[in-house]
Amino acid sequence: MKNEIKECMGKVALGTGAATAEFVFPETFKGFQGHFPGNPVVPGVCLVQCALVLAGELCRRPLQVKSIMSAKFLAPVLPDQAVQVECSVDGDRVVAAFLSGETRVAALRMRVVDA
Repeated sequence: MKNEIKECMGKVALGTGAATAEFVFPETFKGFQGHFPGNPVVPGVCLVQCALVLAGELCRRPLQVKSIMSAKFLAPVLPDQAVQVECSVDGDRVVAAFLSGETRVAALRMRVVDA
């Protein structure tokens, strides 16, 4: 699934300790299978993986989740909906905000380790 999520990632903008990328999940995205039939929604675990992939790009090494300190899913992400992910890394802590247009769809704080 990680590779398919990475394929949904657009251009990455890297800064000092922060990165931004847009993700768009096509209707054929595997994560929609069974979630939910007739009304597909990007699973929260896939949004967590978006932040993990983006944090890995920023750190220039693969990462994995050690723990999720907080995760708030505020609005559904639908097929072909553009989601801007803003991610910052401070040591082993990752903070990510997920926006679709002006709407905040999710927020995440987690700890990571090298994969």
